[in-house]
Formats: sequence, structure tokens, C-alpha cells
Amino acid sequence: MATIENICRAYIASYETGQQKKISAFLHPAHTYYPPGGGKPMTREERIADEHFFFSAFSDITVVVNDILVQNNKAALRITMQCTQSGEYQGVAATGRRITIPYMEFIGFKDGLILDERAEFDMMGIISQLK
Repeated sequence: MATIENICRAYIASYETGQQKKISAFLHPAHTYYPPGGGKPMTREERIADEHFFFSAFSDITVVVNDILVQNNKAALRITMQCTQSGEYQGVAATGRRITIPYMEFIGFKDGLILDERAEFDMMGIISQLK
């Protein structure tokens, strides 16, 4: 049986593949994503669509799990992602720039899948790297 830590590491590593089916396989059917800044929570389907938007803007993704803490059915992760802007993002045309996105994820699990996910990252920091 996979541990929550191993599932988290595999989930985050799956972003390097850019394969949405591989990523969405980690999401519980009742998955809810809570975006940074208190945006409207997303259903599993909305989250998958949001990831499609991300992958259309960024490629050559690498991720490092800097820290992970697990308690019961929850995990807190501190992650550093690097990626290349290869498509339009938030109104900024593709720059070809390699950027760094430090962020945190707080993940709840049910039946070995990600039930809820809360992300926090600095959107203005991302945009400033693109300009």
C-alpha cells in the first residue's frame, strides 16, 4: 500500500510529464481545488480544465518537493517548480523564459486519492518573471 508521502511525491513528479491523464488519475471523483488567494473552489473537471490552461502556457517542467509533512490523511508540501513559458499566460505572450514558481500545497486524501487541494503561490511573482 502506498503511503500518503509517496502518493504526494508521485503526484507532484507527474507534472514533469505534462500528461494530464497521469495527473488527473490522482484526483478523487469528488475532488475540490481551492486556488490561491481565495478564488472560487473548482470541481475535479474544472481543475482538469485549469491544468490544460497551465500546460498550454508552460513546458519543460521540473519540480522539487522541498518539504513534506504528513498527519493522518493530510499532507503539507513546499515545492519549487521551474518551467519555460511556451504559450500565452495571463495575457503575456510566450517569452521562452524559464521561471521559478515556489508554492505550497495542502492536500487531503480519501481512498488513496486527492480529495481536496489548496495551493498558495505568488501570482505577481510569476508575472514579473515573464515581463
